[in-house]
Amino acid sequence: METVERDYTPKGVRFYYVYKPLAHAELDGYVTPLTQEERLMHVEEAKRRLGTSVNWLADTMDNVFHDAMGKTPNSEIVINPDGVIVAARAWSDPEELRRDMERLVGPVDHPTTIAELNLPKQPPLPTVAKGIVPRIERP
Repeated sequence: METVERDYTPKGVRFYYVYKPLAHAELDGYVTPLTQEERLMHVEEAKRRLGTSVNWLADTMDNVFHDAMGKTPNSEIVINPDGVIVAARAWSDPEELRRDMERLVGPVDHPTTIAELNLPKQPPLPTVAKGIVPRIERP
């Protein structure tokens, strides 16, 4: 999404990451936030770790946006200037997003590559445990 954002923001398109409930909060040592302030702390950490220039929004603690958009874990939604959803995916797909932008806004002359972004490198996540995994107890 970062490359698409870089190419289409100058054409007037606005991009946002929306922080919703974490599907696996215990990965990487995170815990599910219990307050909006904690959720906003997660947003700041995500921005720092990802090095993104995309703006972030945080869903409310009662997850109004998450519920309204189908409770998908990594969704991607394209909304036109009239507020109409013109594309939606349960799982983000940057190549499809670029095709959506080309169809809706037009192609760009020289699409940005991932290498040009110079984003921080993230180590791969460890393999997720299989079988019955005890949840971390919240206080």
